[in-house]
Amino acid sequence: LWYRAHPMPPWLPQLIASAAVIFIVLHICLGGAAYLILRGLKTYYLRYRRHSETALTIAQFLHTHPKVERVYYPGLADDPGHSLATDQMDCCGAVLSFDLKADEQETRHFIDALELFATTASIGSTESLVAPAKLYFAQDLSAEEIILAGISNSTVRLSVGIEHPDDLIGDLEQAFSKVFS
Repeated sequence: LWYRAHPMPPWLPQLIASAAVIFIVLHICLGGAAYLILRGLKTYYLRYRRHSETALTIAQFLHTHPKVERVYYPGLADDPGHSLATDQMDCCGAVLSFDLKADEQETRHFIDALELFATTASIGSTESLVAPAKLYFAQDLSAEEIILAGISNSTVRLSVGIEHPDDLIGDLEQAFSKVFS
């Protein structure tokens, strides 16, 4: 079973118990919203592990794909932030970016060809999301800041959900085939 292979960290039950006290007070002010937040916290660790493991699997797939120039994900051993990330975290999260070997139009077609990834500027959903990084995240940056941030016309950002990694990789593969064949 998955939860036996990945036990809950010892600090998590105390965090949930402490949060419960806060949410009792918030419940008085917010009504049922506090209950929903508390209920979500109880499964947060399991969902976060799933997000992170799936993101790593997708990053590894993209890292070896011939139409991908570079993958930005600290869970990859050759990422510049890998050592720091693994020193500080159990998992490397659900968000990754990659640069396609493509122009801006091909990048947009690639994003549009994805069927399981919803196009949005949001993150943190249980569903997988995709966004063209320059369009959604670079609007408030100067040209110099965009270059420093490593955002190009071909940069794609994924927020990986809890779907099965094979399904998401299959979706990426079919998008690559549609756009680059």
